Amino acid sequence: MTENLRYDGKVPTVPDPEPLNKRF
Repeated sequence: MTENLRYDGKVPTVPDPEPLNKRF
């Protein structure tokens, strides 16, 4: 759930392709 807050319509703080895939 921490990733959701990080990627809440903002630029990914940590360059992790995995969390990005989950979001998009």
